[in-house]
Amino acid sequence: MRIVLRHVQARQCMLATVLGVLLAPGAVHASWIGFRNDTDIPVVVQGASVVNHRLRWGKPHLLYPGELCWDCIVQAGKKQIVVCDAKKRVLARLFLKCGTADQFFSVQPDGPGQAKLTRTRPPASSKKASER
Repeated sequence: MRIVLRHVQARQCMLATVLGVLLAPGAVHASWIGFRNDTDIPVVVQGASVVNHRLRWGKPHLLYPGELCWDCIVQAGKKQIVVCDAKKRVLARLFLKCGTADQFFSVQPDGPGQAKLTRTRPPASSKKASER
């Protein structure tokens, strides 16, 4: 009797997991945002979004000159992107609307102690984690 009960519970758990993955709206419509460091100094790129009326910061990405990174956007909406130098001085700030389309930005110098984020095409050799 115990074996049958465990088998039924395992099937229910597996069914709930499969349904959760299939019906999760954010996972199906996730998009990507990418950054390339075209400056001559290392920079930190970090994004934030509003969740439950609070600003939530994502993972900071340290980019050396010439490096690029990709970040998954699970939920569409307004995002704030901040670019800082090694001493945590803000070099650039960008507010953008993320949807279901992938976006790619180049971090470029814009005068002393400043940078700008310019929308550009991603390099052909770059691959996101989902494409590997």
